[in-house]
Amino acid sequence: MRSFAYRSVLVALILLGGPGSLHAANITVAGRTLSIDLPPSYCALDRGDPAEDEMFRIMERIQAGMNRVLVVFYDCAELARMRRGESNTFDRYGQILTPIKEQAYPGITREVYFAELAKVFDRAFAIGARLGQESIGEVIPEIQIGEARSLGVLETDEAALYAGMLEKIAFEGEEFTVAAVISMTLVKDVPVSINLYRPYEGDASLDLLLMEQQRFLRRLVQENEVLEGRLAPVPGPSANGS
Repeated sequence: MRSFAYRSVLVALILLGGPGSLHAANITVAGRTLSIDLPPSYCALDRGDPAEDEMFRIMERIQAGMNRVLVVFYDCAELARMRRGESNTFDRYGQILTPIKEQAYPGITREVYFAELAKVFDRAFAIGARLGQESIGEVIPEIQIGEARSLGVLETDEAALYAGMLEKIAFEGEEFTVAAVISMTLVKDVPVSINLYRPYEGDASLDLLLMEQQRFLRRLVQENEVLEGRLAPVPGPSANGS
């Protein structure tokens, strides 16, 4: 059995902090150019705007020493309201990360990578989305402000491993419980994590996040493998589903 030197990389991707344009961004990681097209209805922060650049830098400070922040993005409508000065709160947002120590793992299959990831979690490998939802009832009464609790591995498919998380935050005197689904995969052999967040409003919150993640990850993985020549393009609807 091969010994995996990247176990510390897996831990870095799991120890995650809390969160433009719609076009694909080409980002170089570990000598590989990754093409990252955001999920539909999300827009990236504009690094050319001082206020939005500072929002991005705050996320970098949260992730310092663990992960490199590749993209920070928000619901397009919510971001537009912020840019007009109408609101400074967000319900739907996300980020794309890679470990601070950039490294690629050629020859490692995603199946093997996901199995190694699962060993890092406290819970059994495939607890499943339903069991993850059931565990929320135990977590919510106990979770404290500023604390994040893992719901374990919700699902795996050919594209990624998906883990659930709840976090309680306070803003302007109010408390909020935020649900997150964190997807972890290899893109061109590079470890990448995509985090999506929304307010926890019952079981549907986790279901919606998981569905968004699966659609996004399948497209992300396939598009990069097409560009790399590993797969032929698949005919059909456009990436945005139109």
